[in-house]
Formats: sequence, structure tokens, C-alpha cells
Amino acid sequence: MKRLRDVVISVIKIMGYLTMIFLFIIQPFKLYNESLRKDIILYQGYESELHAINELQHKWFNDYVKEIHAQYGSHSKEYTFEYRVEAHRIGFDWIELNIIKKRIHRQTHVSIIEKETRLMHQNSLASYDTTSLKNSTHSLRLAQALHLYLNTRDVPLVVNVLKLQRFIQDENTTLTLTPKGLCIQTTQCQYSWCQSTQFSAVIDYDYLHDATLTHPSQFKDPIKEGTFISDSIIDPSLPMVAITFDDGPKPLSLKMNDILAQSNTKATLFWIGQEVKAHPQIAKTLFEAGHEIGNHTYHHPHLNEMSHDAVLKELESTDDIIEQTIGVRPTIMRPPYGELNHSDVDKISHTIIRWNLDTVDWSKPSHEVLLQSLMKCQDGDVILMHDVFKNTHGVVHEFIQSQLSKGVQFVTVSELIHHRSLTSHVVYGVRRPTRINP
Repeated sequence: MKRLRDVVISVIKIMGYLTMIFLFIIQPFKLYNESLRKDIILYQGYESELHAINELQHKWFNDYVKEIHAQYGSHSKEYTFEYRVEAHRIGFDWIELNIIKKRIHRQTHVSIIEKETRLMHQNSLASYDTTSLKNSTHSLRLAQALHLYLNTRDVPLVVNVLKLQRFIQDENTTLTLTPKGLCIQTTQCQYSWCQSTQFSAVIDYDYLHDATLTHPSQFKDPIKEGTFISDSIIDPSLPMVAITFDDGPKPLSLKMNDILAQSNTKATLFWIGQEVKAHPQIAKTLFEAGHEIGNHTYHHPHLNEMSHDAVLKELESTDDIIEQTIGVRPTIMRPPYGELNHSDVDKISHTIIRWNLDTVDWSKPSHEVLLQSLMKCQDGDVILMHDVFKNTHGVVHEFIQSQLSKGVQFVTVSELIHHRSLTSHVVYGVRRPTRINP
């Protein structure tokens, strides 16, 4: 009995302590909050059928009450505060909540209004803040989605992704949530790709996000959703690389042409004269596709082992057969194996094109190794590949798509020379010296 009595006494003491805590700590705070709400805060929430959203609103309001208490203290009664939540649905899964906070000074009647918009997914209750879409990571992803949107319209519009990122980040570009999706618009579009000063596009939420979206960072990978297309208008201020292919034209070159055509990407092709003579129709097809054509000698010899006259004959005979076949005489050349006597450099009228990224695809590396080599490319690179190897075919489209998705421009060698103002007679790219060592 004594033990039971001691337990009862202990329970009574604990209940007493809890009562004191409630009366002296929790209850005054609660009464203060209730008084604060009743006396100086006009609260009007949005009554949702979803209990979780109503709970969130109460939490936000309580945070606001604490904020007022911390900021104003006893001076809070000098103001009237209004806290109002308005809402409307966005499609089936989203609810836009507009929070309006108003502060009015009771004597001066000066008022200050703050507004905040939160888009809530009714299943995950994730918040979507459109302002975050203008930061570097999200704006690039949104630019990718806009790029694909423009390219899939009835009249496709091809724009470099980094140009679109600049457009999205522009202070005149607004991002608005609508029932149909995210509306991107401006009345002051000054970019070359804009057909007028006014531009507007609505990107479907499903086009941007997975069905189970819980955070803006979970954008779909646009590469898996569509194909990026090279922009024919070159912006000199943006990254660019030149893809070059040696040793054609051969039947396999047509396969590479098809791969490049998927993304409307133009390359520079260095042709062997005897291959042009053997495959004139293939040569015409590749030229008509818009690729730049260069001279790769007639027989693909080691030029450093030949006399100067023999070198010039190799080049001239190749120029002749190319001009006879496609009607254009090359102005650029690439020495086979990169070999050329220093004494011959200044005597050759062509601009001599070397490279600063060699994929060594002729050694038939694995898909992963070759792709990894390509991914090392930097702004201004001249990339050396061969369109006559099947293993090269397997990585080119993936590489192009990855670079286009980042805004990198693919240009011909002559375009690179022009836009980077390269004046040297020998061109490697823009990362290395522009002369062949003796």
C-alpha cells in the first residue's frame, strides 16, 4: 500500500508541475497569440478540402505571428496587420496560394503590402517558386525545355540554348504560372531569334517535370525528350567547337552524314582525292548537305618524306578533282598524320588545319573511352575524327546532343577562324600555339 501511495503522490506532483508550466509559460504565450490575432491581426485563410494545405496555412500564420512579436514586441499594437490567403487551381494537380501581408500604422495610416506566391502540388505539397527559375541551374534547364518547344512547333525555330538562357534571365522576361503551364513572355525581346519585340510561350508542366515532381531541381532531361538542333546563327560570344572528319568520302561517310543531319550539325570534311574520284556521288551528297570541304591530299602520303614539288602536286590534284566534282575549290588543307616539313608551310597557299583534340578513333577505342575523350572538348577546339569508322558513328550523336544541351555551338573550321579572328597560316584551334614546330 505504501508503494502505491508513493506512486500516486509522484503522479500528483508531476501533474502539478505540468499545470504550472501550462499556466505560467504556455498559456500566457497562447493568450498573447490569441490576443495578438484578435486585436491587431485580421486573418483570412483559404479553406481547402485538403487538410494538409490548411495545416500549412496555420503554420505559416503562426510563423508570421512570431515574426511580428519578435520584430515589434510591445509596439505591435501601434499597427493593424492583415494576413490573407487567396488561391486558385492550376490544372488538376497544382494550387496557387497568394499570401498577402498588410501592415497599417494606426496613427499615420501608412500601409505596406507584401505579396508572396506559392504553387503547391496537392499530392506532395511541394512548393514551386518561379523566381528560382531564373538562377543559373534552373534557367539552363528551362532554356533546354524552351529550345525543344520552339523546335517542335509547326514552323520550327532553332535557337542556341545559352541564348535562350540569357533571354530567360533577362529582367524583362516574366515567368507566370497558368492553368496550361509556365508562361514565358516579354514585350521587349531584343534577341536576333525573336521575330518581333513580343514573345510568348507556354511550357506544359508535364514537359518540364516528372509526374511525381517534388522539387524544381527534378526537371526531366530534355535530351531524353527530344533532339537538340544546331543553331545556324553563330554568336561569337558563346562557346563553339569545330568537328572535323578525315579520309572520306566513302560509303560509310553517308552514315555519318545521316547522324549529323539529326541535329542539323555541320562539320568540316577533309577529303582524299582518289576517294573523291572513286565516289563522286557521295561527295556531291555530302557537299550539298552543307558541310565544309577541305583538302587531305590525293593519296594520303607522309608529306614530310616528300619533295616540295611532290607535296604541291598532291594538293593541286586533290583541289582539281574536288572542284570538278562539287564545283568548289578548297582553301583549307590538313596534312595526313599531321606531318609536314616546316619549310613547306609558307609555300602552301591553303590555310593549314591541325587540331587540338585528337580522339584517336582510328585505334577503335571502346564507346566509353571515345566518348570520354570527346567530352574533354573546350571552347575553341578543333576536334579530329574519321567518318569512315563505325565506332566513331556510335558516339557522335550522343556527344553533339550533350554539347548542344549546354549551349555549345558546332561550327565549321572556317567559321571558327572567322569568329575567333584567327590570322595564322596554321590553325590548331584557340587553345594551343598556331605554328608547326620545325
